[in-house]
Amino acid sequence: MPHDTELLDRVRRAVGPPPARHHADLSAADLPARAARRFVEDILRPLANEAVQDVALVADELVANAETHACGVACLVLEVYGDVIVLTVCDRGPGIRGITARQAAPDDTNGRGLALVAALSAAWSAQPAPNGGALVTAVFDLAPKVTR
Repeated sequence: MPHDTELLDRVRRAVGPPPARHHADLSAADLPARAARRFVEDILRPLANEAVQDVALVADELVANAETHACGVACLVLEVYGDVIVLTVCDRGPGIRGITARQAAPDDTNGRGLALVAALSAAWSAQPAPNGGALVTAVFDLAPKVTR
């Protein structure tokens, strides 16, 4: 999957401003990953698309990563462009320090999060946030796949 720091700008240029933008402040949530998953499921439920669970799982994973590897999660932003969903998690860490998907060994108990993000999303990127921390963005294409 592509890893491109200009990913969000490319999506916005291609499809314009999102008709729907949703923001969740997760900084005070007792269980931020669970709150992120529920937030995504609630917002995307009207789409009635099986891939909504992929978006919710990625939200859960990115928020859990922010809790584990940064100084916590600040917010989650969900932009809905029809069949294209853009999910961004903002953390409170010191910035970007090697945010990359890695290959976990079969007996590792962790290390699969960003590989999961890459597998479930059409593309993802990580970039520094304007006021510190990192913005990790995943893009999903929920359009029905045509098979021949």
